[in-house]
Amino acid sequence: MKRTMRGNVEALDTILRAWSTGDRATMAAAARRVADEHPGVDTPSLRTALPPGWTTLGSVVHSGMASFADDVAAPNAPLPDAEIPARLAAVTEACVACHQTYRFTTAP
Repeated sequence: MKRTMRGNVEALDTILRAWSTGDRATMAAAARRVADEHPGVDTPSLRTALPPGWTTLGSVVHSGMASFADDVAAPNAPLPDAEIPARLAAVTEACVACHQTYRFTTAP
């Protein structure tokens, strides 16, 4: 789980750095990595342990990044630079809400 969260933050960092240089291919690839990583889907025991709200917020992150990846790399009408911060903020809003609400702990 922590690897997924760390990967999400690393991808966001990659997206922001790539945005600063206009590298949309790298932005799209980093967003696609987040979109395609679903720890709860691939791990049945984890999927059944997660609360529904967590799953909902995770879906917002993954679908938001998938949409962002598609839109930022669209050949005919790519996402305008001015809209990139708002699109990323919509995704990270779900990240913040999740981290404010849930804590993943393990038994000692």
